[in-house]
Amino acid sequence: MRSTLTVGLMATALAVLLVAGAANAQLIVGFESARQLGMGRAYAAVSDDAGGIFSNPAGMVGAKGAGASASAQVNSDIQDSASAAYIAPSGDGLSATAFSFRYFKDKGTVSGYETETEGIGYAFGQSVQTDLSVGGGFHWWKGSQLGLSDSGWSVDAGLLLQLPLPVGVDGLKVGAVVSNINEPTVMAQKLYRVTTVGAALRPVDKLLVAADVYNVFDDPGSETELRVGAEFQLGGNLVARGGYISEGEIVTFGFGYRAGSLGVEYGLATFASENVNLVGVRAAF
Repeated sequence: MRSTLTVGLMATALAVLLVAGAANAQLIVGFESARQLGMGRAYAAVSDDAGGIFSNPAGMVGAKGAGASASAQVNSDIQDSASAAYIAPSGDGLSATAFSFRYFKDKGTVSGYETETEGIGYAFGQSVQTDLSVGGGFHWWKGSQLGLSDSGWSVDAGLLLQLPLPVGVDGLKVGAVVSNINEPTVMAQKLYRVTTVGAALRPVDKLLVAADVYNVFDDPGSETELRVGAEFQLGGNLVARGGYISEGEIVTFGFGYRAGSLGVEYGLATFASENVNLVGVRAAF
């Protein structure tokens, strides 16, 4: 118990240090699953499925089995976006690996010219003791604009800790992840180092609640962004989701339905420019 508490305090201290220098939250649409968007992107301490490769690779250890998910944006005049991921946990349940593909296209409605971004990624999560897992991710990006193209690599790292507190069904989980650690530049667009710290809890069996603080290491005068979300199991196969993102006062909504090993997902976010709709599918193997 003492060693677990010590690790918990160290992880909390690390999270505070990471947040202290963070600023200027940015919103990127399309690099997530429909489940994540429906939960207001509050996912740093969840990440227990293939979508964990987009948020916190350390959380992927919690996946219940191999699976895949894919999401695509629909009904947009501004952009096209899509993502897909596959996760494979180890037989002993102590580690997991995942692969991903991401695509984003600015249709040029605002700028007057089209821009495309593609990315492939690999991530792993590993339990280092009973209540603590760590993870890392490597992503290759390619951008193209006006007949020119450029590419680069980005690196992520995260941790997930289950605190030994008598709260909820299975205790309180705390996650922290730093994305774009190396701050690469692709097509003169810098991918800023992003730190996200979050917590997740099941107060009752059918309800999951989560909250994240999301920041970008850029302008020290900028404010942080709060993300909150929830997922409620309405029946054996149907879940409803909702969330809120403070930057832009964005409300999100979503649902998921599973029949056997297959499922469908939907996520909606009310951005100022337009409503973002993500439609997805999930499969368990």
